[in-house]
Amino acid sequence: MEQLHEVIIIGAGISGLGASRKLFHAQVPHIILESRDRFGGRIHPDQFAGITVDIGATFIHNPCESNQICKVILEEYCDTIEAPDDEEFYYEGQGILEDDVVERME
Repeated sequence: MEQLHEVIIIGAGISGLGASRKLFHAQVPHIILESRDRFGGRIHPDQFAGITVDIGATFIHNPCESNQICKVILEEYCDTIEAPDDEEFYYEGQGILEDDVVERME
């Protein structure tokens, strides 16, 4: 049986998944094409210093009032916290990184 789709979404990253969500709720037949064997795009868990960390969308860089990603997160009942302006970066075994080290990393 042949399936017909009105929309083809290229990529299952955050934008592709967001588009799929909107189309699903609007009952628009669609399909997502993804080249990798997983969804999420740049958002995925990885091992760092012996622990699993989320890579990619760990921060929302704009206020929620003007950021569509934040609005979706809040709609899905996820908790958010505001990061302080005087954030510090830690590295396992070395403690707080000096500002010049952080600048070079960025």
